[in-house]
Amino acid sequence: MVEPGSSGSNLATSPSSNSTVGASINPAATPIASSTNEYSFFDEAIIYIRAGSGGQGSSTYKKGANGQNGPPDGGDGGHGGDVILELDESLNTLAGLARYAWRPNSFGGGGGARRRSANGRGGGTEGATTTRVLSFRAENGADGERRNRRGRNGKDTIVRVPPGTVVQEEVAAEGGDPTYVDLGTVARSSPTLVVASGGTGGEGSAAEKLQRGVRRARASPVGGGRKRMKLTLKVVADVALVAVPNAGKSTLLGQRCHVILHLLDATSKNILEEYAMINRELLNYGTGKLATMPQVVVVNKVDVAFGDTDGSPGDSGPRGQFGSKAELEARLSEVMPHSRLMWISAREGDGVDDLMERVAMFVRKVKEVSAAEEKRRNGNDENA
Repeated sequence: MVEPGSSGSNLATSPSSNSTVGASINPAATPIASSTNEYSFFDEAIIYIRAGSGGQGSSTYKKGANGQNGPPDGGDGGHGGDVILELDESLNTLAGLARYAWRPNSFGGGGGARRRSANGRGGGTEGATTTRVLSFRAENGADGERRNRRGRNGKDTIVRVPPGTVVQEEVAAEGGDPTYVDLGTVARSSPTLVVASGGTGGEGSAAEKLQRGVRRARASPVGGGRKRMKLTLKVVADVALVAVPNAGKSTLLGQRCHVILHLLDATSKNILEEYAMINRELLNYGTGKLATMPQVVVVNKVDVAFGDTDGSPGDSGPRGQFGSKAELEARLSEVMPHSRLMWISAREGDGVDDLMERVAMFVRKVKEVSAAEEKRRNGNDENA
């Protein structure tokens, strides 16, 4: 179970506090040619961003007697808009930021007219694609006006991303692969990240009358920051499903999770050994943090594991290590450090709905406890 629960993408431009609402930017609505890429899970994207530049200061003067210039009254230019990454709980993929352009061979034949391959070089095969980096640009600040009127600030551009998006700036290297500098992570604890700041506006002529002594040149407008960035989505799973092969698991989700769902095969002849082996693997993986995660043990295939043992002619006998559910439950209780044990038949659907409901409730409790502990730690850090 990966959160948030819905897919899709919505990238929009939002105004800064002192400007009007701007037009929306929604690259996810752009049609894409039919391909399996439409249904892929995109966990990485490269985008180009550019903040707005500051506006020019006005060089105007009041009209004096006989048409001569009076005191300066030119206003400063407005500041450029920022580019901001903002958390959107409804997203769980970077598909809206990963775009592919299909370039058909318009000329036929080979050589320079051949379709370019995915790595950007010529000689690609039919159906190859070239990646097209999406660009996001904030609005420039408006120029200053006469009568000391300051130019309007540029509108911010907000790019919406899913939780767990790691942001890195691409730094070009001469004769080698680019390097990446971490800028931060968009998460629930830090839902916004300013990745490019707008430039300041230039000074207007009115700034001259504020000067005393030696005159200085008026400040020129400053350009907005521009970057090429790499976005990587770290999938945060509520529940990670772990089991030995053929235990009935459908997929293995990312190892950043809140709860471990430990699936056991009731038909296995070595079910207790397999339970211990998986726990050892969790302990030896990375820093061993996964072994400290709360677990729910789920025994699958209970519909065929124990068979009919009443002595009838059709008695199939037990297929697993133990002859009855009660015997297996007693042996598992001896080795489990907790009492979270459930029984299901994934093939028949027995117990699956109850499992989902109870696991969802358990996940909510675990997340509430984790949030409270994090809040307490942050409070202790501030008081230290």
